Amino acid sequence: MRLIFFFLLLLFLNNFSILSQTNKQIWKAVFLYQKIYTVKEKARMDSLIKNDDFYRQMQDYANNNIHHKTYVMYLDNQVSKFYQKIIDKNPEIAEYINQKNKDKYLFKSLKSGKYIQNYSILSISYTVTDSLPDFHWHITGEQKKIGKYTVIKAIGQETRTYRKDGKLKDIHLELTAWFCPDIPVPNGPELYGGLPGFIMELSAGKDIFLLKEISVNLKKKIKIKPPVVQKHKGTYKEFLKEQGKIYQRFKKRYENRRNKQENLWQN
Repeated sequence: MRLIFFFLLLLFLNNFSILSQTNKQIWKAVFLYQKIYTVKEKARMDSLIKNDDFYRQMQDYANNNIHHKTYVMYLDNQVSKFYQKIIDKNPEIAEYINQKNKDKYLFKSLKSGKYIQNYSILSISYTVTDSLPDFHWHITGEQKKIGKYTVIKAIGQETRTYRKDGKLKDIHLELTAWFCPDIPVPNGPELYGGLPGFIMELSAGKDIFLLKEISVNLKKKIKIKPPVVQKHKGTYKEFLKEQGKIYQRFKKRYENRRNKQENLWQN
């Protein structure tokens, strides 16, 4: 009798496991990105808007897609897809740009601890494959509400690498995240994650991500898969180095052809 009970228990657990895998929930989150500007930076932008006709004409596009961006994220408990959604008054322009950038999204695998993202360096496509960072989180226990969700505050640190004057440099940023234990997925916007719940709000230096909406996708089937790996590939630091080399070659070509009054784009 015990043997039969044990067999039935195994059968139940196995069926439950298969059922949970096939009924995996896909979440959709929409984030608003904002950048904090210094008084000097804001004055410079206001001056451009006031004195530059082209910049003034592009003001709405810049506000929607450069200074204040909209990001869409699809995720389950293992992988996620994160990308910018271009917004424009002309839906055809927005659709064209979004379609053109459809392969340039950030793919994260929580199981492997890796991420993949495609970039363009002038006319060259480049795939970055690297490890997800460790943000050294410390949970404070402070709580607040974001919509109907109770979120908890955590602070952390980020080391961000950038290229300046042909050299790679690191800056260290203080992070503040608000995560939701009711959505027990250790993920969040951009590369951020690693907390016992989904990050709904995050500030890193001058960068701020604010959750606009979140929902469970039940009708439309969404497949979250890695982007197609390009011919040129490497880690993020290798990408920055290659980016610098390509820009230097382009700059040299520009200077040579400008001196000779040749077409810059001619091969």
